[in-house]
Amino acid sequence: MEHAKGFNNIAEALYLRDHMLGQMELADASDDPAQRQARCTFVVVGAGTTGTEVAGQGLLFTCAALRRHPRIRPDELRWLLVDAPAILPELGPRLGDPALRILRRRGLDVRLNTTIEEVTGRQVRLSDGSSVPTRTLVWCVGVTPGPLTQALGLDTVKGRIVVDEFLTVPGHPDVFAAGDAAAAPDLTRPGQLTAMTAQHAQRQGKAVARNVAATLGHGTRKPYKHRDLGSVVDLGGWQAVANPLHVPISGPLANVITRGYHLYALPANRMRVATDWFTTSSSIASSSSSASSPANTPGSQRPSRPTSITKPTGSPSTASGKQQAREHGPLSVWSCNRLSPASGLR
Repeated sequence: MEHAKGFNNIAEALYLRDHMLGQMELADASDDPAQRQARCTFVVVGAGTTGTEVAGQGLLFTCAALRRHPRIRPDELRWLLVDAPAILPELGPRLGDPALRILRRRGLDVRLNTTIEEVTGRQVRLSDGSSVPTRTLVWCVGVTPGPLTQALGLDTVKGRIVVDEFLTVPGHPDVFAAGDAAAAPDLTRPGQLTAMTAQHAQRQGKAVARNVAATLGHGTRKPYKHRDLGSVVDLGGWQAVANPLHVPISGPLANVITRGYHLYALPANRMRVATDWFTTSSSIASSSSSASSPANTPGSQRPSRPTSITKPTGSPSTASGKQQAREHGPLSVWSCNRLSPASGLR
Protein backbone atom coordinates (compact mmCIF):
# COMPACT_ATOMS: atom_id res chain seq x y z
CA MET A 1 0.00 0.00 0.00
CA GLU A 2 1.26 3.42 -0.94
CA HIS A 3 0.86 5.06 2.47
CA ALA A 4 1.72 2.05 4.66
CA LYS A 5 5.02 1.17 6.31
CA GLY A 6 6.19 -2.43 6.00
CA PHE A 7 7.85 -4.62 8.60
CA ASN A 8 9.33 -7.48 6.59
CA ASN A 9 13.06 -6.97 7.11
CA ILE A 10 15.69 -5.09 9.10
CA ALA A 11 15.74 -2.15 6.67
CA GLU A 12 11.99 -1.60 7.02
CA ALA A 13 12.22 -1.93 10.81
CA LEU A 14 14.95 0.71 10.99
CA TYR A 15 12.97 3.00 8.70
CA LEU A 16 9.86 2.60 10.86
CA ARG A 17 11.84 3.30 14.01
CA ASP A 18 13.29 6.53 12.59
CA HIS A 19 9.86 7.50 11.25
CA MET A 20 8.24 7.09 14.67
CA LEU A 21 10.91 9.17 16.37
CA GLY A 22 10.59 11.79 13.64
CA GLN A 23 6.81 12.01 14.09
CA MET A 24 7.21 12.50 17.84
CA GLU A 25 9.81 15.21 17.24
CA LEU A 26 7.50 17.02 14.83
CA ALA A 27 4.58 16.70 17.26
CA ASP A 28 6.72 18.10 20.05
CA ALA A 29 7.56 21.12 17.90
CA SER A 30 3.95 21.82 16.85
CA ASP A 31 1.32 23.94 18.60
CA ASP A 32 -1.53 22.62 16.41
CA PRO A 33 -3.52 20.10 18.53
CA ALA A 34 -4.86 18.24 15.47
CA GLN A 35 -1.42 17.86 13.96
CA ARG A 36 0.07 16.77 17.28
CA GLN A 37 -2.62 14.10 17.70
CA ALA A 38 -2.20 12.76 14.16
CA ARG A 39 1.55 12.49 14.50
CA CYS A 40 1.24 10.74 17.88
CA THR A 41 -1.26 8.16 16.53
CA PHE A 42 0.08 4.85 15.22
CA VAL A 43 -2.11 2.26 13.47
CA VAL A 44 -1.00 -1.37 13.04
CA VAL A 45 -2.94 -3.62 10.65
CA GLY A 46 -2.69 -7.35 11.25
CA ALA A 47 -2.92 -9.02 14.67
CA GLY A 48 -0.79 -12.04 13.91
CA THR A 49 2.52 -12.60 15.67
CA THR A 50 4.23 -9.75 13.82
CA GLY A 51 1.51 -7.12 14.23
CA THR A 52 0.89 -8.00 17.87
CA GLU A 53 4.57 -7.65 18.75
CA VAL A 54 4.94 -4.43 16.76
CA ALA A 55 1.93 -2.85 18.49
CA GLY A 56 2.82 -4.06 22.00
CA GLN A 57 6.48 -3.13 21.86
CA GLY A 58 5.92 -0.02 19.75
CA LEU A 59 3.64 1.44 22.42
CA LEU A 60 6.30 0.94 25.08
CA PHE A 61 8.97 2.32 22.75
CA THR A 62 7.11 5.58 22.18
CA CYS A 63 6.29 5.86 25.90
CA ALA A 64 9.99 5.55 26.69
CA ALA A 65 10.73 8.25 24.08
CA LEU A 66 8.53 10.74 25.95
CA ARG A 67 11.39 11.61 28.26
CA ARG A 68 13.04 13.37 25.29
CA HIS A 69 9.81 15.15 24.33
CA PRO A 70 8.48 16.87 27.48
CA ARG A 71 5.82 18.80 25.56
CA ILE A 72 4.02 15.58 24.56
CA ARG A 73 1.61 14.33 27.22
CA PRO A 74 1.29 10.55 27.68
CA ASP A 75 -2.42 10.73 26.86
CA GLU A 76 -1.56 12.17 23.44
CA LEU A 77 0.05 8.87 22.40
CA ARG A 78 -2.41 6.52 20.72
CA TRP A 79 -1.85 3.03 19.30
CA LEU A 80 -4.47 1.02 17.39
CA LEU A 81 -4.29 -2.65 16.40
CA VAL A 82 -6.79 -3.58 13.70
CA ASP A 83 -7.67 -7.07 12.48
CA ALA A 84 -10.20 -9.90 12.24
CA PRO A 85 -12.05 -11.66 15.10
CA ALA A 86 -9.04 -12.40 17.33
CA ILE A 87 -5.39 -11.57 17.86
CA LEU A 88 -2.78 -14.28 17.38
CA PRO A 89 -5.32 -16.47 15.54
CA GLU A 90 -2.59 -18.90 14.46
CA LEU A 91 -1.82 -19.65 18.12
CA GLY A 92 -5.40 -20.07 19.33
CA PRO A 93 -7.35 -18.47 22.19
CA ARG A 94 -5.15 -19.95 24.93
CA LEU A 95 -2.45 -17.44 23.94
CA GLY A 96 -4.56 -14.88 22.10
CA ASP A 97 -6.92 -14.10 24.99
CA PRO A 98 -4.20 -13.33 27.59
CA ALA A 99 -2.28 -11.32 24.98
CA LEU A 100 -5.40 -9.26 24.32
CA ARG A 101 -5.86 -8.59 28.03
CA ILE A 102 -2.21 -7.52 28.41
CA LEU A 103 -2.36 -5.14 25.45
CA ARG A 104 -5.66 -3.54 26.47
CA ARG A 105 -4.49 -3.15 30.06
CA ARG A 106 -1.45 -1.35 28.65
CA GLY A 107 -3.74 1.14 26.89
CA LEU A 108 -3.65 -0.26 23.34
CA ASP A 109 -6.85 0.26 21.33
CA VAL A 110 -7.53 -3.18 19.81
CA ARG A 111 -10.25 -3.13 17.13
CA LEU A 112 -11.38 -6.67 16.33
CA ASN A 113 -13.70 -7.51 13.42
CA THR A 114 -12.47 -4.31 11.81
CA THR A 115 -10.82 -3.76 8.44
CA ILE A 116 -9.28 -0.86 6.55
CA GLU A 117 -11.64 0.84 4.10
CA GLU A 118 -9.48 3.70 2.89
CA VAL A 119 -5.98 5.02 3.50
CA THR A 120 -4.64 8.47 2.67
CA GLY A 121 -1.53 10.28 3.73
CA ARG A 122 -3.54 12.02 6.46
CA GLN A 123 -6.00 9.48 7.85
CA VAL A 124 -7.27 5.91 7.90
CA ARG A 125 -10.97 5.09 7.48
CA LEU A 126 -12.07 1.87 9.22
CA SER A 127 -14.98 -0.48 8.50
CA ASP A 128 -16.65 0.51 11.78
CA GLY A 129 -17.23 3.95 10.28
CA SER A 130 -14.55 5.80 12.23
CA SER A 131 -11.77 7.87 10.71
CA VAL A 132 -8.40 8.00 12.46
CA PRO A 133 -6.07 10.92 11.66
CA THR A 134 -2.55 9.49 11.54
CA ARG A 135 0.76 9.75 9.74
CA THR A 136 1.77 6.16 10.53
CA LEU A 137 0.16 2.99 9.22
CA VAL A 138 2.13 -0.23 9.73
CA TRP A 139 1.12 -3.10 7.44
CA CYS A 140 1.70 -6.52 9.06
CA VAL A 141 -0.75 -8.63 7.08
CA GLY A 142 0.57 -11.85 5.55
CA VAL A 143 3.97 -12.98 4.34
CA THR A 144 4.73 -13.31 0.64
CA PRO A 145 7.71 -14.95 -1.08
CA GLY A 146 10.09 -12.93 -3.20
CA PRO A 147 9.19 -12.17 -6.85
CA LEU A 148 11.93 -14.49 -8.13
CA THR A 149 9.78 -17.54 -7.44
CA GLN A 150 7.28 -16.40 -10.09
CA ALA A 151 9.94 -15.77 -12.73
CA LEU A 152 11.50 -19.25 -12.83
CA GLY A 153 8.71 -21.04 -14.67
CA LEU A 154 8.35 -23.70 -11.94
CA ASP A 155 5.14 -24.96 -10.37
CA THR A 156 4.08 -22.85 -7.40
CA VAL A 157 1.51 -22.88 -4.62
CA LYS A 158 0.53 -19.41 -3.40
CA GLY A 159 3.74 -18.08 -4.89
CA ARG A 160 5.95 -20.75 -3.31
CA ILE A 161 7.88 -23.29 -5.41
CA VAL A 162 6.57 -26.83 -5.14
CA VAL A 163 9.14 -29.22 -3.61
CA ASP A 164 9.09 -32.75 -2.24
CA GLU A 165 10.03 -33.90 1.27
CA PHE A 166 13.72 -33.71 0.28
CA LEU A 167 13.22 -30.05 -0.73
CA THR A 168 13.89 -30.98 -4.35
CA VAL A 169 11.86 -29.50 -7.21
CA PRO A 170 9.94 -32.34 -8.93
CA GLY A 171 11.34 -33.00 -12.40
CA HIS A 172 14.52 -31.08 -11.55
CA PRO A 173 16.61 -33.31 -9.25
CA ASP A 174 19.44 -30.79 -9.09
CA VAL A 175 17.22 -27.86 -8.07
CA PHE A 176 16.41 -27.25 -4.40
CA ALA A 177 14.28 -24.64 -2.66
CA ALA A 178 13.97 -23.73 1.01
CA GLY A 179 12.48 -21.14 3.33
CA ASP A 180 9.73 -18.77 2.20
CA ALA A 181 10.42 -19.70 -1.44
CA ALA A 182 9.52 -23.38 -0.90
CA ALA A 183 6.09 -24.97 -0.54
CA ALA A 184 7.57 -27.77 1.57
CA PRO A 185 5.24 -30.50 2.83
CA ASP A 186 4.91 -30.64 6.60
CA LEU A 187 5.44 -34.31 7.43
CA THR A 188 4.12 -33.77 10.96
CA ARG A 189 0.81 -32.46 9.55
CA PRO A 190 -0.08 -34.46 6.43
CA GLY A 191 -1.61 -32.37 3.68
CA GLN A 192 -0.26 -29.06 4.98
CA LEU A 193 2.79 -26.95 4.17
CA THR A 194 5.47 -25.73 6.56
CA ALA A 195 4.93 -22.21 7.83
CA MET A 196 6.84 -19.29 6.34
CA THR A 197 8.98 -18.65 9.41
CA ALA A 198 12.67 -18.23 10.08
CA GLN A 199 12.59 -21.38 12.21
CA HIS A 200 11.77 -23.56 9.20
CA ALA A 201 14.02 -21.56 6.86
CA GLN A 202 17.08 -22.11 9.04
CA ARG A 203 16.49 -25.83 9.39
CA GLN A 204 15.57 -26.29 5.74
CA GLY A 205 18.82 -24.60 4.76
CA LYS A 206 20.76 -27.22 6.69
CA ALA A 207 18.61 -29.99 5.21
CA VAL A 208 19.27 -28.73 1.68
CA ALA A 209 23.02 -28.59 2.34
CA ARG A 210 22.95 -32.18 3.58
CA ASN A 211 20.93 -33.39 0.58
CA VAL A 212 23.12 -31.51 -1.91
CA ALA A 213 26.15 -33.24 -0.38
CA ALA A 214 24.33 -36.57 -0.72
CA THR A 215 23.86 -36.01 -4.46
CA LEU A 216 27.66 -35.64 -4.68
CA GLY A 217 28.23 -38.95 -2.91
CA HIS A 218 28.66 -37.67 0.65
CA GLY A 219 26.09 -39.21 2.99
CA THR A 220 22.45 -40.01 2.25
CA ARG A 221 19.43 -37.86 1.59
CA LYS A 222 17.01 -37.26 4.43
CA PRO A 223 13.50 -35.81 4.30
CA TYR A 224 12.86 -32.55 6.07
CA LYS A 225 10.77 -33.08 9.18
CA HIS A 226 10.47 -30.85 12.19
CA ARG A 227 7.95 -31.03 15.01
CA ASP A 228 6.61 -27.81 16.51
CA LEU A 229 7.42 -27.59 20.23
CA GLY A 230 5.46 -24.42 20.86
CA SER A 231 5.56 -20.69 20.18
CA VAL A 232 6.53 -17.53 22.02
CA VAL A 233 5.36 -13.94 21.52
CA ASP A 234 7.28 -11.07 23.14
CA LEU A 235 4.88 -8.26 24.05
CA GLY A 236 7.60 -5.96 25.36
CA GLY A 237 8.62 -4.97 28.86
CA TRP A 238 8.22 -7.96 31.17
CA GLN A 239 5.18 -9.38 29.36
CA ALA A 240 4.89 -12.24 26.87
CA VAL A 241 2.76 -15.24 26.01
CA ALA A 242 4.20 -18.67 25.28
CA ASN A 243 3.24 -22.32 25.04
CA PRO A 244 6.43 -24.37 25.51
CA LEU A 245 5.57 -28.02 24.88
CA HIS A 246 2.05 -26.64 24.24
CA VAL A 247 1.53 -25.54 27.86
CA PRO A 248 0.06 -21.98 27.75
CA ILE A 249 1.85 -19.41 29.93
CA SER A 250 1.56 -15.63 30.10
CA GLY A 251 3.15 -12.79 32.02
CA PRO A 252 6.72 -12.44 33.34
CA LEU A 253 7.36 -16.19 33.38
CA ALA A 254 6.48 -16.39 29.70
CA ASN A 255 8.80 -13.45 29.10
CA VAL A 256 11.70 -15.28 30.77
CA ILE A 257 11.03 -18.33 28.59
CA THR A 258 10.66 -16.20 25.47
CA ARG A 259 13.88 -14.28 25.91
CA GLY A 260 15.76 -17.33 27.14
CA TYR A 261 14.91 -19.10 23.91
CA HIS A 262 15.79 -16.03 21.87
CA LEU A 263 19.20 -15.90 23.55
CA TYR A 264 19.71 -19.62 22.96
CA ALA A 265 19.10 -19.12 19.23
CA LEU A 266 21.64 -16.31 18.89
CA PRO A 267 25.02 -17.40 17.46
CA ALA A 268 26.97 -14.80 19.50
CA ASN A 269 26.75 -11.67 21.71
CA ARG A 270 24.28 -13.28 24.11
CA MET A 271 25.51 -11.34 27.14
CA ARG A 272 25.35 -8.02 25.32
CA VAL A 273 21.80 -8.67 24.12
CA ALA A 274 20.69 -9.87 27.58
CA THR A 275 22.13 -6.74 29.20
CA ASP A 276 20.39 -4.52 26.66
CA TRP A 277 17.06 -6.27 27.22
CA PHE A 278 17.34 -5.83 30.97
CA THR A 279 18.26 -2.14 30.80
CA THR A 280 15.61 -1.46 28.15
CA SER A 281 12.87 -3.16 30.18
CA SER A 282 13.94 -1.30 33.32
CA SER A 283 13.98 2.00 31.43
CA ILE A 284 10.50 1.35 30.03
CA ALA A 285 9.19 0.49 33.50
CA SER A 286 10.66 3.72 34.86
CA SER A 287 9.18 5.74 31.98
CA SER A 288 5.75 4.16 32.49
CA SER A 289 5.90 4.99 36.18
CA SER A 290 6.80 8.62 35.55
CA ALA A 291 4.17 8.87 32.80
CA SER A 292 1.47 7.95 35.32
CA SER A 293 2.62 10.48 37.90
CA PRO A 294 0.29 13.42 38.69
CA ALA A 295 2.41 15.84 36.71
CA ASN A 296 1.82 13.79 33.57
CA THR A 297 -1.81 12.80 33.87
CA PRO A 298 -4.30 13.82 31.17
CA GLY A 299 -5.30 17.43 31.47
CA SER A 300 -2.06 18.51 33.09
CA GLN A 301 -0.40 21.64 31.78
CA ARG A 302 1.89 21.04 28.81
CA PRO A 303 5.24 22.84 29.09
CA SER A 304 5.20 26.01 27.07
CA ARG A 305 7.31 26.29 23.97
CA PRO A 306 10.44 28.38 24.52
CA THR A 307 10.60 31.68 22.67
CA SER A 308 14.04 30.89 21.28
CA ILE A 309 15.95 27.67 20.82
CA THR A 310 19.67 27.37 20.38
CA LYS A 311 20.39 24.30 18.29
CA PRO A 312 23.45 22.49 19.73
CA THR A 313 26.23 21.44 17.44
CA GLY A 314 25.48 18.11 15.81
CA SER A 315 21.86 17.94 16.97
CA PRO A 316 19.37 16.27 14.62
CA SER A 317 17.25 18.17 12.16
CA THR A 318 13.55 18.34 12.88
CA ALA A 319 12.45 15.35 10.82
CA SER A 320 15.50 13.10 10.66
CA GLY A 321 15.32 11.35 14.01
CA LYS A 322 18.59 9.54 13.23
CA GLN A 323 20.53 10.86 16.18
CA GLN A 324 17.62 10.08 18.47
CA ALA A 325 17.49 6.56 17.08
CA ARG A 326 21.10 6.09 18.17
CA GLU A 327 20.40 7.62 21.58
CA HIS A 328 17.44 5.29 22.16
CA GLY A 329 19.72 2.27 22.00
CA PRO A 330 20.00 -0.72 19.65
CA LEU A 331 17.25 -2.30 17.64
CA SER A 332 16.75 -5.07 20.18
CA VAL A 333 13.75 -3.21 21.61
CA TRP A 334 12.00 -4.85 18.64
CA SER A 335 11.58 -8.63 18.67
CA CYS A 336 9.56 -9.58 15.63
CA ASN A 337 8.91 -12.97 14.15
CA ARG A 338 10.05 -11.82 10.71
CA LEU A 339 13.27 -10.36 12.04
CA SER A 340 14.26 -12.82 14.75
CA PRO A 341 14.98 -16.53 14.18
CA ALA A 342 13.47 -17.43 17.51
CA SER A 343 9.78 -16.68 17.80
CA GLY A 344 8.86 -20.31 18.09
CA LEU A 345 10.21 -23.26 20.06
CA ARG A 346 10.76 -25.31 16.95
